[in-house]
Amino acid sequence: MNSNYAEIVWVLNAVLIACVVLLGAGGLLHALATAALQRRRQPADLALTERVRKLAGKPALTIAQQLAAQCSTVTTERWLRLINRHETLVPENVWPQLQGHLFTTPVVAAIERQAGPGNNKWRRIEAMKGLGHLHTPLALTLLEQALEEDDKDLRYFALLSLAHMRTVPAAHVMLDQLQRHAFNGHKIVALLEAFPPAVVPAVYAALQKSDAPARFWLLKLLARFKVDVELSAVDGFTRDLSPDVRAVACECLGFASRPEACEPVAQCLQDPVWYVRLQAVRALSRIEGSACLPRLARLMAAETSPLVQESIKNVMLRDPAGALPATERFLDHPDQAVKAWCVNALVDSNSVVKLLTLCLAEPGGVREHARDVLKKLIASNIHFGLKQALDQLQAGARRRILDFVAGVDVLLARRMEPQAVKGA
Repeated sequence: MNSNYAEIVWVLNAVLIACVVLLGAGGLLHALATAALQRRRQPADLALTERVRKLAGKPALTIAQQLAAQCSTVTTERWLRLINRHETLVPENVWPQLQGHLFTTPVVAAIERQAGPGNNKWRRIEAMKGLGHLHTPLALTLLEQALEEDDKDLRYFALLSLAHMRTVPAAHVMLDQLQRHAFNGHKIVALLEAFPPAVVPAVYAALQKSDAPARFWLLKLLARFKVDVELSAVDGFTRDLSPDVRAVACECLGFASRPEACEPVAQCLQDPVWYVRLQAVRALSRIEGSACLPRLARLMAAETSPLVQESIKNVMLRDPAGALPATERFLDHPDQAVKAWCVNALVDSNSVVKLLTLCLAEPGGVREHARDVLKKLIASNIHFGLKQALDQLQAGARRRILDFVAGVDVLLARRMEPQAVKGA
């Protein structure tokens, strides 16, 4: 029994070792064959590339004559390898003539046949890439058919080829795919970003007949174009049932140059979803600039999301002088968090030193207003960098500020006194 068991194990080991050896030998043979094929193909590819490069700077008639002589001796596969890498291999002034000349030869028809169903998958992919560069008559039809294939590689390279075309008809095909397969929206939008703004009307048309996921990606595409959007086509989406759509609609309207875009965006400042309010804050700051600061300050008083609060703060820090009146109104707000945010906004905008300087101005409304703000800062019991601000003043000015602080909070003035004396 034991000897039979050992014999079976030995046979299994021998079979496994033989399989490993055969697989290794097969892999080695495949690598050697591939390398040999590459060595055989490379000189011909390099020779074709060199001949085409030498055409740069020559007259158009000479280029046409030499291209005509070469087309009869070069295979379709070799042309495809050159076409698919033409950005780096073909001189810029030669490519339009090469592209036009290929249309007068059987090469284009051969590429279209190779891109059709029934051929080897990777040969089809190479041919589809060539269609995207050449814009052949059947390119759109063949690429549209490839988008319906079960093979995901064929679908992916068909999209890439359409993206290479960058034409309005190609955009229509891709937008149709976006509406039917919104789960691929991020890929399709990333490709459509490189298209010219001429495709924007097609995006507007697609918006009117899309479901929520597709509407989100279509609006995201409009936002990526950063064009002055049509209010009538977009503002209604700020009231969409989907919060994602409402948020991206605000992002789109942020690139509108007309003040009418403010109202639909401002309504979203009260949206129950925090990231819709976040996009509304950013959009208003782009449309109105500093004019939106009072509106944002009112939102700050009731805002609960720290991310939205931070966004409002960033908007205010772009224009500290303009934000100061809006910020000061909430220094005595009953909510300690709102007060803390306002104090921090004043500190971050370097407004404390300016405030102390205004407190020393000539008697009048400016000085009284500045002193009222300083009283509110002291009463908030929130650190606002008074010591650091005092150190930037001259000794006499620092003394006068400390006298005023003593009238509001004697203990605070005493705590400031040693630092003030030391600094003097």
